[in-house]
Amino acid sequence: MKPKKFFSWLYMQIKKNFIKRLSWWSFIAVVALLGDEYLKEGYLFNIKEIANPFCHEFWILVFSVIAVISTYISEEKELRKGGENAEE
Repeated sequence: MKPKKFFSWLYMQIKKNFIKRLSWWSFIAVVALLGDEYLKEGYLFNIKEIANPFCHEFWILVFSVIAVISTYISEEKELRKGGENAEE
């Protein structure tokens, strides 16, 4: 396979299910951050630390928003394509 074709193929593979993968990775990041927060600090979430970008809570909120938005976009794409979740 020529390098130009390989990078074209690789780009298409990455682009293929990007939104769906983004929502899953964001969800996994939230669970991992919650676990880390509980192990290090002894609690799951401290609302006072949301505004500090160096705290786990800020990133939990960011990844949660990304997960919700990307899941919504993914589901909308499935409905438009007439996927398995399409209403009859």
